[in-house]
This record gives sequence, structure tokens and C-alpha cells, in this order.
Amino acid sequence: MNLIGKEVTRIDGEAKVTGKAIYGNDLKLNEMLYAACKYPDIVTGKILSIDTSIAEKMAGVKAIALYKDIPGTPKVGPIRQDYLPIVMMRYSSQEM
Repeated sequence: MNLIGKEVTRIDGEAKVTGKAIYGNDLKLNEMLYAACKYPDIVTGKILSIDTSIAEKMAGVKAIALYKDIPGTPKVGPIRQDYLPIVMMRYSSQEM
């Protein structure tokens, strides 16, 4: 099947342009929890420690997950899973 140079009709196009499409953010379940990622205050660097005491006291916080909480081999990467999360910041908008 060669689609290069051919017009392809999007099967989700009408739902998206009419506002009828359902996205992950649209899901609401009973007792559903939400997660947020902390972004670094520096562009690059190695995280030596994380103080979660203020976050733990915030209203609505049920849990805080850190690197040590990731089971198995915690390697990540969009193409090659070749670096450890949380320990080394590579760019300013990277999740910690």
C-alpha cells in the first residue's frame, strides 16, 4: 500500500473539527487521581536529593513517586531507552 502523493481521508477529522472527539483528558472516573510532573529549575545538572516534605503536606496529595519507586530497570528514552530518569537533567522542560 503506497500512500505517498495520494489524498488520505482522516477517519477522526470530522470528530476533531466538530469538537466531538474524546481525548484522554476528557475521561472522568470515580476516585480518579491526577498526576503532575515537576520540571527542573536548571537547564542541566545532576539531582543529588529531592525534598518532598512541602509537597507531601499540600491538600489533595495522595502520593509522591520518585525514581526509587520505579520497578524493574528504570531506563527511559523516546527512541532508545538509554538513560535513567530523574537523576540527570538534560534539558529545561524535562520531567523530573
